[in-house]
Amino acid sequence: MSSPPITVIGAGFSGLVTAYHLITAGLHLRCPVKVIDVATRPGGLIQTERTPNGLIERAANGIVSSEGLLSMCERIGVRLETTLPQARNRYIFRDGKPRRWPLGLTESMRLAATVVSSVANLKPHAMETIQEWGDRVVGPKVTEYVLAPGLSGIYGGDPSRLSASLILGRRRGSHDRTKANKSVRPRTVAPTGGMQELIDGLVSFLEKSGVEILLGTQASVELDSPTIICTSAAEAAKLLAQIAPDASRQLAKIELLPLVSITCFLERRTEQPQGFGCLFPRKEGFRSLGVLFNDCIFPERSRMRSETWILGGALDRAVIDVSDEELIAQVTSEHQRLTSSRNVPVEVRVTRWRKALPHYTTDLELIINHRAILPGEILLVGNYLGKIGLTRIAEQAKEAATRMLGTLR
Repeated sequence: MSSPPITVIGAGFSGLVTAYHLITAGLHLRCPVKVIDVATRPGGLIQTERTPNGLIERAANGIVSSEGLLSMCERIGVRLETTLPQARNRYIFRDGKPRRWPLGLTESMRLAATVVSSVANLKPHAMETIQEWGDRVVGPKVTEYVLAPGLSGIYGGDPSRLSASLILGRRRGSHDRTKANKSVRPRTVAPTGGMQELIDGLVSFLEKSGVEILLGTQASVELDSPTIICTSAAEAAKLLAQIAPDASRQLAKIELLPLVSITCFLERRTEQPQGFGCLFPRKEGFRSLGVLFNDCIFPERSRMRSETWILGGALDRAVIDVSDEELIAQVTSEHQRLTSSRNVPVEVRVTRWRKALPHYTTDLELIINHRAILPGEILLVGNYLGKIGLTRIAEQAKEAATRMLGTLR
């Protein structure tokens, strides 16, 4: 008697990597694996566009390396490259210019003294916000010019609502890291031709391994049918409404944030900062959360100056409905302020995501701690479960595949 197929719902990065780990764990030897997505293309938010002036990444421009990632990319035939030397430079804007370190000498000395005296109190309290933790541990100035902009650039959240426990607390599973994982120094890497190559490589590997990938297809979840849901929290809530109403209600509560990315190609100028990018504290008056200097991060990404500006998040939800013309004018003005020049873009691409990221608030902390019960053969993988970023999503996908294997034994 043949085993029922394992269904992976969602053909974004998390779904494809989950299917990859199911295949490499050997599950395909006993039961088939299929991936279903209502979208007509795989990859979810990840998409690379080639233009005459260079590559445009619609979402992530890279991924943090790990032993698992390197092994997977080698197996699926995707070549990775590391960042350029100048990408080590990261800036925060303060008092009219980008700075490698935004604090003055006195502020830095005060920070060092504060941290030393607060070592015993570094651990976040339950339901403590980033704003509260920062003011308590490192002081208001560090929170304003280092902590808040740094986390806004990653999470797009409101520091007065972001959960310190979820973001700064001990990463789940960190104590289980193997010596092999510890031997890989975390650094940003990307496929040579952009992140789309990672998606294409996964799809090709899965199809050659016999995985059925159904795009443009509405999925459903049934009891006693092994399923791993790799969608957004909102979509997962809909899928679970009938068979796991408590989990569905909890997932439906998760707040999702809008983001807008604007990639510009400009003439190269000597006054342009050379580095990974620059973050903007709100007090400095920029609408953008930050900007990536694409041509300084990976080689041969553009023959021009290439920048991707990020706007939106919890404190600027309205930006999602601003016209392209207004957004381009805004970013042009902010580029000129950043570089003290009158440079204007020669090409611009605007990408909008109405529901890009879960808001990592103390409310989400409560939802995760609630631990809603799912039927035994249904699992979740997603960036709303306490792990954000592609590398951590990949780790979560492997954990889910391993658990499914244990369930079906």
